[in-house]
Amino acid sequence: MDKGRLEVTEEILERVVYGMENQKDRLFLDLSDGILRLEQEIDSTSIPIPPWGPAEGYRLMDGFAGTLPDTVFKERLLDILHSGTGVFRSFKDALIERPELEALWRRYKKREMRKTALSWLSRWSEALALEDLGPEPEDWEDLALADFAVREANSGDWESIRDWDQAAVTEDYPELSPDERCSAMASERGDAELEDGDVIVAESPSGEIVGFSWIIIEGDPGRLEGRLIQVYVKPDFRGLGIGRMLAGSSMERAGVKGATILSVRTGASGKILNPYFERIGFATVMTWWRKSS
Repeated sequence: MDKGRLEVTEEILERVVYGMENQKDRLFLDLSDGILRLEQEIDSTSIPIPPWGPAEGYRLMDGFAGTLPDTVFKERLLDILHSGTGVFRSFKDALIERPELEALWRRYKKREMRKTALSWLSRWSEALALEDLGPEPEDWEDLALADFAVREANSGDWESIRDWDQAAVTEDYPELSPDERCSAMASERGDAELEDGDVIVAESPSGEIVGFSWIIIEGDPGRLEGRLIQVYVKPDFRGLGIGRMLAGSSMERAGVKGATILSVRTGASGKILNPYFERIGFATVMTWWRKSS
């Protein structure tokens, strides 16, 4: 069979991907016209669609999990993949719980299957070059964040926000007793109260709030300072850039309200944001060290 009989188009490429996903029929591509045919319909111009079975599907899922940052959810997916039973169903069910990551999975799967199909077609015809598949997907963080919304906290959010604030303080001072943590909070926050500041939350595609940030604005007119006191993201959602998004939104709000100076305290729970603050122009002015006796 001569190579070059078929000029591959996007439509033909999509047909091959469809044929790969079809687990019901054994399909062939007719190189004379680019049409998919059943085995009983083929002639000498037809070639079998590349195999795509459980082994290929498993490798694809494993590859996707490897692209994710080191988060609780990544560990969950890897645990599922290594469980040995009901892997495909459990993997899909887990992603359904996280719509923003399910969207990333669909994009990843589509692109990887297209690459496989194009590589296979290139052996038989004058196929499109890989670069003609279009630009690489945007950074996974930006894709994930696009599905989250930032809004002002409302009355239904406060119970979670107060719990998360306490959880953040516990992460910052794990060695202190509850009374000692209260003392540490008082020395850092002064008279600042959550309800008196500007508090925003991050909301997932399913409507669940997954984190918050809290900034207060203080000082004299003409020299107002926005002080970012707390940023917290639920552990399952860390590593997606949500903390950075919340911090940036809080600082933008402070600027709109007239703050000309911005300051941030990042304890243990927020230290992942340190490189971000350095990158956008913040400078370290103080380091807190604490040791329990």
